[in-house]
Amino acid sequence: MLDLTQAAQLREEMIRIAADSSIVLDASGVERMSTPCAQILLAAARSAQAANKPFRITQASELFRTAITDLGLRHELDKWME
Repeated sequence: MLDLTQAAQLREEMIRIAADSSIVLDASGVERMSTPCAQILLAAARSAQAANKPFRITQASELFRTAITDLGLRHELDKWME
């Protein structure tokens, strides 16, 4: 669940793993996603890109894909999704 109650935790986790050489997120289990969580993922992807670090979202669930499409972020996040 990437809903509003998880946004702060997701942000902290993205900051923590940003120090790694690569970030791979498995989105297969996403059943709910809020706008703040989508924004956090987009910011993390852009930050990784700016730092020349790999960032990938793998196995995105249909709900994940639908959520980012509904928010108008599909074009932005597609470049990092497999």
